[in-house]
Formats: sequence, C-alpha cells, structure tokens
Amino acid sequence: MRRDATITCWGSNTYGQTDAPAGTFKAVSAGAFHACGLRADATITCWGRNDDDQADAPAGTFNAVTSGAGRSCGLRTDATVICWGYYAPIRIS
Repeated sequence: MRRDATITCWGSNTYGQTDAPAGTFKAVSAGAFHACGLRADATITCWGRNDDDQADAPAGTFNAVTSGAGRSCGLRTDATVICWGYYAPIRIS
C-alpha cells in the first residue's frame, strides 16, 4: 500500500494478480495467485486467479481480509467470519 492508500503490485502477472484496482484501501492481502483488498468503504474486492471462486468476494462490510493459496476470508463488521474459494463458503459466527 502506498501512503495515499492506493495499491501497487508487482511480480508475476499470469492470472492478473498484479492488476490492482483503482481506489483507496485500508488493507491488502495476497494469496498464491490472487489478492484481496479491504476498501476504504469497508467492502472487499479481489483480483487475479479465480478458478475456485477465490476472487469472488461476498457483498457486505468488513473489518479485515486475509488470503491464502486458494481461498480468502473476511471478518465482517458484525464479528462473523466468512471464507470463499477452495472448500468454501465457510461461515463462522
């Protein structure tokens, strides 16, 4: 993340994983071939490889996001956790 809260990515771009979207972010997390960002408006957007739906972030507002090899998880503002991608969706409340 840059000081102005935008994201810049680099490295291999086989699946579009370095094509970060425009906008301002609170956090970013990179998985194996995808990444997700927590936008300033508390929504999540993901980009890159999506063969297991790991870049299909659910709607809603979040406090945190994390990404792994084939899935991502977010901590919703209501304190529940939801994961998407490989072996997902998983919801924890």
